[in-house]
Amino acid sequence: MLDVDVLIRGVLARLAPGALFEARLRFEGRTIVCDAERFRCAGPVAIAGLGKAAVPQVLALRELLERHGVDLASRPPLAITKRGHAGDVDGVEVLEAAHPVCDATSLTAGDALIGFVRALHPEESLVLCLSGGGSALAVRPRPPFDLETKVRAVEQLLRAGASIAETNLVRREMSALKNGGLLRYARGPVLTLVTSDVPSDDLGLVASGPTLHRPIDAEDVRRIVEERLSNTVHDTLLAELSRPERERWHAASAAAAKRARALAFRIADHATLARAAAAEIERQGLPVTVVPEPFDVSLDEGLPEHVRLAAELARGVAPRALVTTGEMPVRVTGPGRGGRCTEFVCRLARALFVERRGDLAPAQREALRVLAIATDGSDGPTDHAGGWLTAAKLREAERRGLALDAALDANDTLPFLEHLGCAIRTGPTATNLMDLRVLELARPTAR
Repeated sequence: MLDVDVLIRGVLARLAPGALFEARLRFEGRTIVCDAERFRCAGPVAIAGLGKAAVPQVLALRELLERHGVDLASRPPLAITKRGHAGDVDGVEVLEAAHPVCDATSLTAGDALIGFVRALHPEESLVLCLSGGGSALAVRPRPPFDLETKVRAVEQLLRAGASIAETNLVRREMSALKNGGLLRYARGPVLTLVTSDVPSDDLGLVASGPTLHRPIDAEDVRRIVEERLSNTVHDTLLAELSRPERERWHAASAAAAKRARALAFRIADHATLARAAAAEIERQGLPVTVVPEPFDVSLDEGLPEHVRLAAELARGVAPRALVTTGEMPVRVTGPGRGGRCTEFVCRLARALFVERRGDLAPAQREALRVLAIATDGSDGPTDHAGGWLTAAKLREAERRGLALDAALDANDTLPFLEHLGCAIRTGPTATNLMDLRVLELARPTAR
């Protein structure tokens, strides 16, 4: 079997900010080049970071710019990250805030980011390192919304299993900071380096796009509100969609974005993650197949395809692995501890090893392992990254009186995996590129 610890360490090393920046950015004097796009630094460069990877990204970018002789602004860089993700920092102003649901610390962080940008001289350039999690970490609700309304909206969306696109669309609708709102305060050129944690080519979805404006269709928001929200949050949002002030707000945001001198470079995404995982699996001597498109559906919708992929993998005659990426939201109905990855592992293991055990020969079932981790180290609102299971581990659970069905009914999948020694904990990882899932066929199987 794969050495899981070695696999995860290797993948995370390949996704470290310094390695990604080195791979994607070139310097031609004061010009930063990425693919065919070019950003000319006007005057000294101020650095800011927003997201779970903000601190290591800011540190890596500062070292890279210094090494290439780019003048830095006198003001220390600002990094806004999740509580517990700061680490040891020298010469950087760090603010830790709440995730996945914002709170008063997020409001403080949003004001700090706006103040940082507003204070820059017109001849200074801003380079913003943007990674997943920024939507919750820095907020500034626009009238008529307030922090309490935003918190309740996000809580309802998360529990309802809303996709990241749906959740972030509502966040952008309610925000003075997101959807290009930060550009209202920028007087000089702005470059955003985006590490994408969304299964989409639209970089404006990452952290809800504080420097990337996109038109928002009121009917798209209305549909999500009607399907996902309730009570006063539902009523407040619906009322706002019909107010003329809303149209004026969005028109002003569009005008500010049009005036701004702003570019965004894609630094990494799900494909980067898949390549890193495939390289590390192959380094352990196992052939690997990658599903190229990320999963952008609920777990209910994505699970049958993973059952099919696992069964197909198990019918092979030699050890090999299969990799999928993306995020599959879970509708939460119970009070337990867990996240997308632990839920996926438990539900797929139940499907393969219990519900459909007759679809595979005994040797095929015994050869399979299911693994999933959140690359940011936080699977949902937990301090674990994910976990793994095999048929043998499920038999052990049965012998020990651990009920898988009860764990799934209560969304209490993390304790179930912890009791079996199958939970994975990484701590903060310095990256955030969605979820990684590995289906492993550990040894030759019978046809």
